[in-house]
Amino acid sequence: MHTSRCAHCSRVLSAATLAPPQTRVEIYINDSKCAPKPAVESALWQLTQPVPTQAVLGAGCSGASMQSQLVLQVFEVPQVCYGATNPALANKELYPYFLRTIPSDSLQVRPVPPSPFRPMIIR
Repeated sequence: MHTSRCAHCSRVLSAATLAPPQTRVEIYINDSKCAPKPAVESALWQLTQPVPTQAVLGAGCSGASMQSQLVLQVFEVPQVCYGATNPALANKELYPYFLRTIPSDSLQVRPVPPSPFRPMIIR
């Protein structure tokens, strides 16, 4: 698993927040590749760092998010996802520390049912 520390990201986020000056923000970037195994490995890695993990952003897809949330919730670490749309993630009994910034698939546009009339073709 490749992990990189984003020092510039940490400085920008620290400056943009209203947190007290002594607050230390560290951002680590891991790529789960939308696969459950790397997502769980990343979650475990984050939980073993000397500085306690306060929150996790991602994974970007539902399958990886569902699996990593199962690990993170044991330690009561919130996970905020920007691309996980599986409706099952709305179940707060299974995923109590999961949040998302995108609507669930169940709330997105539903297709228009087919018309009982044949389409009219004009030539």
